[in-house]
Amino acid sequence: WFLKKRPTVTKAIAHMLFVGGNHPQRGILEEVGSFRHSEVSSMAALGLLCRLLSDEYCSEATRFRSNLQRLDLTVLARMRLQHHIHRNRGQNNRLNAFRVLGALNLPPDRLATLLQDDFSLREF
Repeated sequence: WFLKKRPTVTKAIAHMLFVGGNHPQRGILEEVGSFRHSEVSSMAALGLLCRLLSDEYCSEATRFRSNLQRLDLTVLARMRLQHHIHRNRGQNNRLNAFRVLGALNLPPDRLATLLQDDFSLREF
């Protein structure tokens, strides 16, 4: 639907994409942090999220970034970015985690709360 209709990205559409809309825990953020079935799917979701946040790939990146920055830390924690930093599987997995953290533009105390890991915090 999204790719065929190409709607203007509103706050509601971005929220649906990130969090899952009517189906909580089925959005892209949940998939980024899901290592249950396959690491490949979580790495692909992280790559997609990076493209959505990149001005180079997405004309609506500014809107996606501002919507992502407004989400609560408990929602953002579902991405489990510290696991992507530790595992460093794939060519850009760790770098993509750093890109998302950079796009969040969090102050140090909130960043520490999000990552809950000294190694990941030092690496970033």
